[in-house]
Amino acid sequence: MKINMKKIKYNLKSNHDNEHVLQVDFRLKNANKNINDINISDDVIGFLKFTEDPYLDLTKNGVIHFCDPKDFLKSEEKSRQDDEGTAINIDINSKQTYKNFGWYTMQAAMKISFKDRDKVISKSSWPFKLDNNLQNAVENFTRRTLMSELLQNDYDIFIRPISYSVDSVSNSVNIDKAKIIFHEGHSYNGLITSFITVKRSDVDEFGTLSSKFIESFSKPNSDNIAFSFNDNYQLIPRPWVWISKEKMVKMLQETTEFDSRAGEVRYYDKKYPFTANELRSQVGINLFAKNSKYSNQREFRIFYGGPNSKYKSLPVDDKLNYKFNLNGSEFPCGTLDQLCKLNLIKINEPSSKSTNEKIE
Repeated sequence: MKINMKKIKYNLKSNHDNEHVLQVDFRLKNANKNINDINISDDVIGFLKFTEDPYLDLTKNGVIHFCDPKDFLKSEEKSRQDDEGTAINIDINSKQTYKNFGWYTMQAAMKISFKDRDKVISKSSWPFKLDNNLQNAVENFTRRTLMSELLQNDYDIFIRPISYSVDSVSNSVNIDKAKIIFHEGHSYNGLITSFITVKRSDVDEFGTLSSKFIESFSKPNSDNIAFSFNDNYQLIPRPWVWISKEKMVKMLQETTEFDSRAGEVRYYDKKYPFTANELRSQVGINLFAKNSKYSNQREFRIFYGGPNSKYKSLPVDDKLNYKFNLNGSEFPCGTLDQLCKLNLIKINEPSSKSTNEKIE
């Protein structure tokens, strides 16, 4: 993958914790242009958006609710709880961040800071030296030194090693497990909203959603996004709206004056789906990676804004809603029980009037 940035400055120094810190400043190319990175695969036919009964009329008329990524941590519902943008116990490709100690090379911790729109500062850090007690030096660096780095909060993303492994064959000290820590600065203005991705393989020969697909997210428990709690903490099904692929593309094209990124979330077990280079060259991409325990959500996500006020976020109202222009039409909608009756062949016919009707 081509990385859209250019190195402009190197600075190697030691800090108060006896670390070597290599600061590399990058200039992002084409930073004066709005970010409009839309990725919808060919086999996608549309999206489901689950909402709440009081907001169904708004949603089917194109009013979409957004939220701050960190709001998910505050949710009382398991299906929505996550420390978005953060990852733990992962393996990340960061081959460019090795230091040669003469007899061993060692992979670095890395802090990434986005400055204005066009500048990225990347700070890679290692122990000042590796002595004969290699394991002890590595453990001190991992536990003590990196903890002080964490407390400084001078980063947007921190690739923090949790544990290292020593490879005596290649004479290298590699990150065995890492944690990606996502920090929102005071001028962070990112907003996200999510949908369930529907693909051709999810539709049966009759043009309706397969029972297997519907069952993957509709079993009545707190882990499924199709359910919410009422005031008595009882599980109740959410209503849905259907947004075709074509409608989604038009919605995103309508907002190209703002910085946006849209695509399917990539799920992982241990191997993180993005490299260190991708994290520091593509703003907001860390919000498109989630642990595989959430993979049944089949999430398609839209992200607007960025890590500071130089990025153009969506002008939502005081309730974090934004109304997309549907040219007088409405999204098809219905209850969870009616989802099996959603005929996508009929819905997607250009001459069909059902695109602004509730499913019976």
